[in-house]
Amino acid sequence: MTGNRGKMRVLTALAVGGVAWGISLVPQSAAASAEDCANQGLPPAMRVFACDALIGQGTTDPGAFSDLLAHRADALIAQGFWQKALADLNRAVRLAPRRAAPLIARARVNHRLGRHQAALIDIDAVLVLMPTFADGLAERARVLLALGRNRDAAGAATRAIKLMPAHSNALVQKGVAESRLGQHRLAKDAFDRAIAADPGNGEAFHARGVLHRKLKLYRSAIQDLDQAVRLLPYPLDSFKERGMAQHQLENYTLAAADFGDALDLAPGDAELLSLRGRALAADGKLQAALIDLTRSLEAAPSRPETWRRRAEVHRRMDRMSLALDDITQAIALAPNASETYLLRARIQLGRRNLGLALDDLNAAVVRDPANVAARYLRAKKQYELENYEAVIVDMDGVLAAEPTNTGAMLKRSQAFLKTEKPAHAVQGATAALRLAPGLIDARLVRAIAYERLKDIGRALADLDHLLVDAPRHVEALSRRAAIHAAAGRPASAYRDLTVILEDDPTNNEVRRRRSAQAQLMGDPISAIADLDVLLAGQSNDSDALLARARANLAAGQPGEASADATAAIAHGADPTAALILRGQARGRLGEIEAAIADFDLALRRDPFRGDALGARARTLLAAGRLGEASANFVRWSTLRPDAVEPYRVLALMRLQAGALARAQDDIERGLAARPDDYFLRLLAADLALRQGKALEAGKRAAGLLTESPQSALVHRIRGLAWLEQGQVDFAASDFRRATELVPGDADAWLALAQTHYQRRDYTGALRVLDKAITAEPSYGAPHLLRARALEAGNDWTAAEDARAEAFRIDPDLKMIVDRPGGWRLTNRLKLSDLP
Repeated sequence: MTGNRGKMRVLTALAVGGVAWGISLVPQSAAASAEDCANQGLPPAMRVFACDALIGQGTTDPGAFSDLLAHRADALIAQGFWQKALADLNRAVRLAPRRAAPLIARARVNHRLGRHQAALIDIDAVLVLMPTFADGLAERARVLLALGRNRDAAGAATRAIKLMPAHSNALVQKGVAESRLGQHRLAKDAFDRAIAADPGNGEAFHARGVLHRKLKLYRSAIQDLDQAVRLLPYPLDSFKERGMAQHQLENYTLAAADFGDALDLAPGDAELLSLRGRALAADGKLQAALIDLTRSLEAAPSRPETWRRRAEVHRRMDRMSLALDDITQAIALAPNASETYLLRARIQLGRRNLGLALDDLNAAVVRDPANVAARYLRAKKQYELENYEAVIVDMDGVLAAEPTNTGAMLKRSQAFLKTEKPAHAVQGATAALRLAPGLIDARLVRAIAYERLKDIGRALADLDHLLVDAPRHVEALSRRAAIHAAAGRPASAYRDLTVILEDDPTNNEVRRRRSAQAQLMGDPISAIADLDVLLAGQSNDSDALLARARANLAAGQPGEASADATAAIAHGADPTAALILRGQARGRLGEIEAAIADFDLALRRDPFRGDALGARARTLLAAGRLGEASANFVRWSTLRPDAVEPYRVLALMRLQAGALARAQDDIERGLAARPDDYFLRLLAADLALRQGKALEAGKRAAGLLTESPQSALVHRIRGLAWLEQGQVDFAASDFRRATELVPGDADAWLALAQTHYQRRDYTGALRVLDKAITAEPSYGAPHLLRARALEAGNDWTAAEDARAEAFRIDPDLKMIVDRPGGWRLTNRLKLSDLP
C-alpha cells in the first residue's frame, strides 16, 4: 500500500514539477533571492526556481551552499521528487556534515523511501550534535517503528516527551509503539494527549482510530478516522481502516464506499480491491464483488485470502466447480490456513461430496483447533453419520470457545441421548434452556432424557411446558402419549393421539396406537371405528360386517371376527371372502382343522382364489406345519405369478435352510412381479451377504434405508456387511440403531456384542450379550459368543458353562463349532420378520 501511495505522490509531483523545471529555463528579469529559496510560504516550484538560480551563481561558503541545497531539497520533497531531493541532501551533508537540518531532512527522505537503517544513522548523527533535540527523538522513534524495534521506539518517544511534554508527533509515535507492545491503555493515553496538544494532527486521529478498531470499538474508531480523513492530505490508510471498521459493524455499503475512496487514491491496489470485493459480497452484490476480486487477483495472484474470497462468491452463486478451483489455489498458496479448508468443505458439501468435506473439516480443525465454525459443521455432519462420540468431542471444543452457544449445547445433548448418556443430555439441555427458555428442541431432548432416566414426572413436566408453547407439536404429543400409555393412563394417551390425528388424519400409525388405547380404555366401538378407517371405511351392510370382522381380528378378537364373518355369510356377503376371513379367525383361535375346512370350501367355490390359498398357507405356517405351508405357497405362486407374498415366504424359508440358489430364484421371480417390493429387496440384500458379497449387500441395504430408515432388520444386514468389510465402527452404529428401533431384537444385540469383541472390549461385549440373552433366553448363539468373551478374559470355568448352555439350547451349534472355520456371526431370519 505504501508503494502505491508513493507512486501516486510522484506522479502528482511530476505533473507540477514539469512546470517548475520549464520555468527555470526561461530567462527571468528579477534576480532570485535567498529569502525566496527558504520561504516555505511560496509555491514549491517558485522555491525550486529561486534555489536553482542561487546555486547556479555559486558561493565560496560551504555552509551557505549546503543551506541552499537543503532548501531546494525541501521544495522538491513538497513536489514528490524524493530521489532528486535525496541527491541534494547528500551534497548538503557532504558540504556541512555537522549541520543538523540536512541530516534530519535526509533521514526523513530515506525513511520515506524505505531505507530505514540509513535514516536511523542520520538521526543518530543529529542527536550526537543535539542530544536534547525533541523533533529528532520523535523522528528516531518513527524510524525504529518502521524497523520493528517497538520497545526502543517507545523509549525514544518517551525521551522526546520528557523534553517537550506536548510534543504531538512524539506522543503519536509513543502511542503506536505501546499499542504494538500490547499496552493499549498507555497507547490510548498517548493519542489523547497528542490530540489535545494539536487538534489538527490527522496522524494522531488515524493512529487512535486504528487502536479503537483493534480493540473492537468500531464506532469510536469510525469517529476518529472521520477526523483523520478530513485532516490528512493523503488519507489512503484512513479510508481503508474506516472501511474495515464499517465492515465489522455490517455497514457493508459504507465499507465498500470507503474502499472505493481509497482506490481513487491508489487505483488498482490489490488489497483494496480484495477488501471492497469482500464488502460487496457481504452486501449481496455478488457480480460486482466478483469483478473486484478478479481484478485484485490479476494485480496480485499470490494472495490466498483473495482466492478464498472469490471462491466464497462463486459458492454463493452456485458455481461449485469454479469455487473449487479457486479454493484449491488458495490452499496451494497457504496450506496451513484453517478457514480455507473450512470453505472447501462447504463447497464439497454443495457438490454432495460428504467424505471429501469431512476430510477438509478435519484438516481445518488440525490446523486451528479453535476454529469454532469448522468444529460445529463437522459435528453436524458426524451426527448425520451417527458418529455421536465425535459430535460430543467437537461440540465440547465449540463450547470451550463459545460457552453460550445454545446450538452446540443442543446438538451435544442429542448426541448424549444417542450414546445412552441421558444424565449428560439433561445437563446440556438444562444449560441451553437457562440461556434460551423458549428453545423447544432443548426441552424435548430433556424430556426424552428424563424418560430414559425413568424420571417420568420431570419428563411429563417438560412435555407439558413445551405443549403450552406449541400445543400441536407432534413429537411431544406422541411421546407424552407413549408415557401415559406405559404408565397405564390410556385415556390421557388417547387424547394426545386424537390431537395428532386432527392435524394429520392419514397418520395410520397414530390411528393404530389410538385404537390400542381405546381397547385398553374398554371402548371397542372406538377401536373398531379406527380400524374401519384404516381398512378404507365400511358401512353397516354385509360388507360392513366383513369390515368389522377384519377390525376385530386386527384388534385381537378372533371370536367376534368369526361371528361377524358367519353373520356376513348369512346376510348375503361374498361367501368366499367371508369363508377366508372366518378361516383366519378360526386359525387365530387354534381351530386349525376348522380353519383349513373353511379355506378348502372357499377354494372349491373358486379354485383360482389366490387369497384363499394364501390364507391357508399362512395358517399352516403359523401352526408350524412348514412342509404343507411351503407346498401351499408354491401352489399360490403358480396360481398367481403376480402375487408377491408367496415369493417372500418361500425365499425366507429357503434362506433359513441355506438353499441360496432356490432362494435367489424366488427373489428374482418376486421382483419381476413387483420390482419395488421392499421385503424382497431386503431378502436380496441378505442373500448377497450370505453369498459373501458384502459390498453389494451394504449398497442394497443403504438404498433400502433411504426409503425406510426405521427397519431394524435392514440396519442389521448393513451392519453385518460393514463388519465383513472390516468397518467395525460403522457396523456398531447400525447395530446400535437396530437395538433402538427394536429393543427386543436379540440378533441386533448379538451383532453389537460382536463389534465389542472384535475391538477386544470383552467387558462391553459381555454387557451387551446380557441384553441379547434377556431378549431371547432360548437363543444359543449369544451364549456361545459369551463363552468366547469369557475365554478372552481368562474366565475358563464360566466360559465352559456358557458353551455348555449354548449346546444345550441348540445342539446343532456343536456341529457348527467343530467344522473348519467354526461358528461365525451370520444374519438370522425368522418367520416373524415377514410383513
